[in-house]
Amino acid sequence: MNFERYKSLMAALLVISLLIGVLLVATLTFGVAGPTGDLAATVNGEPITMAEYNKRVSDVKNQLSQRGVDFESESGQQMASNIKTEILDELITEMLVRQQAAEKGVLFSETEIDQKIKEIKESYPTGEEFEQDLANVGINEIELRKMILSEFSAANLYQKITKDLIAISDEQVREYYQQNKEQFIIPSSLEVRHILFFSNETGQPNLPVQRDDAAAKELARQVIASLEQGADFATLAQEKSEDTGSKEHGGLFKFSPEQGRTDPAFAQAAQALEVGEHTTVPVRSQFGYHVIKLEKNMPAQEKPFEEVQSLIAEQLTYEAKKRHFREFMDGVREEAQIVKKVG
Repeated sequence: MNFERYKSLMAALLVISLLIGVLLVATLTFGVAGPTGDLAATVNGEPITMAEYNKRVSDVKNQLSQRGVDFESESGQQMASNIKTEILDELITEMLVRQQAAEKGVLFSETEIDQKIKEIKESYPTGEEFEQDLANVGINEIELRKMILSEFSAANLYQKITKDLIAISDEQVREYYQQNKEQFIIPSSLEVRHILFFSNETGQPNLPVQRDDAAAKELARQVIASLEQGADFATLAQEKSEDTGSKEHGGLFKFSPEQGRTDPAFAQAAQALEVGEHTTVPVRSQFGYHVIKLEKNMPAQEKPFEEVQSLIAEQLTYEAKKRHFREFMDGVREEAQIVKKVG
């Protein structure tokens, strides 16, 4: 489906709503209003229709069903009940946000919505492709307009409510650093060079060669023999290694054993070396056989305060704003006249 432009915008909108703590369901749909006499709730007199509520619930359940959730099972029935409760709460929150945005003069206008729709349409070669992609994700332009209204109004309200927060002080930043130093540790790492020969006895299509285990091991042995005779490791890696990601750099590869992202046999062999040494027997990994040379052994170290000071300040500011906005919305909800007609 050629819908990357639209999905990118929707992803950006979802990020905005997550940042401000407005809990949105993981769906790109937004319900169409139905008959006003058939209501799921009212919020300060404004209706949330059953059509809107049912569509949102259906969309979420359909997505989860596609991921294997069985709503006929006991656990699935409990999940369905929870979904209904959460969806109604989300719709109420969205309504409260829009009401507050209107009250404070930051509701996204029809003109601004028109401009956003125009930008999306202009990113498509034809209007037909735009309409087709909307249909592919189960929404129409009216629903898209409602989503844009909700998301950008929420962003505007967040900026309005949090803009005058007192800046985080240097003392607060330094205190956080002192109390959370474990967050600012650079784990120990090894810088190695390696030469890889793939073993692919079963003809896996994702590997570039088909070769049995013994042949790959013999090629690694030949490299070790060349190294014992004085050959340069980096040069051999450039000439012989089948690891396209490192061969141009002489087989150079840096990794942290603590993070557990590297093949265990490879990591264990590298850790057993002294700086300047290479393995004297081929090392078998999930990919094939390696010859490894240890270039640097870098111990764990603490990032200096000056290096992370601005990042900490940004994080603390973000958390303070998010907390302030949530407290504001909690107060709005407490004062609101909310009548739930389902659940």
